[in-house]
Amino acid sequence: MDELGFQMHIVRAFDTMFHEDAHVSFTESLDLNPGVPDLHVTVHGMSFWIECKVWRPGRMPSIRPTQVKWIEKELAANGRVVIAVLYKDEFVKVYRGAAARDIVRCKAANQMRMMAELHTTLNMQAMTEALINVAYPGAIDFMPKTAMEETISSSDDNH
Repeated sequence: MDELGFQMHIVRAFDTMFHEDAHVSFTESLDLNPGVPDLHVTVHGMSFWIECKVWRPGRMPSIRPTQVKWIEKELAANGRVVIAVLYKDEFVKVYRGAAARDIVRCKAANQMRMMAELHTTLNMQAMTEALINVAYPGAIDFMPKTAMEETISSSDDNH
């Protein structure tokens, strides 16, 4: 999966899990505002940015200096940013935005993998929960049930 495919997967995951309770926008614009993360998410009133990267074997993901600068300015203004890295098309490493500069400095893959806040699969529920939990630690525990969880709950009650 390429970076655009990964971004689309995240958008579909939020749409599937939260329906009208989430709004996800593609935002990256190299021409107008260099460094802006790829996606902006608002879910149940919580807003945050997601910078998406794809980790290819033998090639660690890179974050451009303009991206680091933008993320640091957003965090200084009390904004929320997470970095989501797709690894081997199998799982996602989620980093706090504050780790952007450290990610740039990483020379070893193991060092970068150990810096991740959360590790999850591409499963829509697990991935959206991980992204929200890194942006808003503990918030997922207090969120209303998603439409999908309500559907799963009601089908379990009928059995």
